[in-house]
Amino acid sequence: MLANYHTHTVFSDGRGEPAAFVEHALKRGFSHLGFSEHAPVPFSNAWSLKWEDADRYTEAIESLKAEYKGKIGIYRALEIDYIPGISMPFSDLKKRFRLDYTIGGVHLVKHPSVDKLWFIDGSEKKEYSMGLEEVFDNDIRSAVTHYYGQQIEMIEKQKPDIVAHFDKIKMHNKGKYFDGNEPWIIKLQERLTDVFRKHNTLVEINTRGIYKGRYDEFYPSEKLILQCISKGIPLMLSSDAHTPEEIDGWFGESLRVLKYLGVKELMIFDYGKFRPVPLNFFRSPAQ
Repeated sequence: MLANYHTHTVFSDGRGEPAAFVEHALKRGFSHLGFSEHAPVPFSNAWSLKWEDADRYTEAIESLKAEYKGKIGIYRALEIDYIPGISMPFSDLKKRFRLDYTIGGVHLVKHPSVDKLWFIDGSEKKEYSMGLEEVFDNDIRSAVTHYYGQQIEMIEKQKPDIVAHFDKIKMHNKGKYFDGNEPWIIKLQERLTDVFRKHNTLVEINTRGIYKGRYDEFYPSEKLILQCISKGIPLMLSSDAHTPEEIDGWFGESLRVLKYLGVKELMIFDYGKFRPVPLNFFRSPAQ
């Protein structure tokens, strides 16, 4: 089998209609495809689903489920940003959009006493640097601590099914502000993975940084994947696709790396629930 549950189309910051993603997935031999637009947020932006498109998104995926039934499993989700005091409760969004599952993520880090958000994602590195200065006065330890702390709070309060790219804060850093081996960062990551284990949260292994050339390893890193394995945290493979051609980005190579790391199984979603499947049941995409 072959599955991807993290996909963005024209309904948020992706390119291509949902049907184009399904057709490409079928050509590449996929058995499961989940759509996960960025959830609406209460401020203007260029990347999230707009409330005026909410019904159209819901209906579009529902129509594809019916059209391709028996050919490929299609699912409707949202990648929901957790921003304390700003974002909507995940349970409300799940009910409003009749979601099959939720993906929780932190792209915008909130300082408790500053009326601005630090955007750690996106294609522009300057936003990362400017936000670090404007929101956290270039105090990288405080900034990173809030980033990991916000994810812990998200898991404990909102209980997403899957957590997205949980160490993506490293993407624009590239060793400039921290190298990732500082004891205080390791302690934060240990605490976060303990929370994953406690709440049985699924962790995605996200390949987007590699196939886009923005980073040279997974989100999370191989070191953190090993930590998840040691704690029995369930894992799943995601491409975080923004075009149909990205659905299987670096999947073939990923399966080989995961086998080398000792991953025995990956999670899939079908028939309304998540379940583990042995790694050797997954195959490289069709050429």
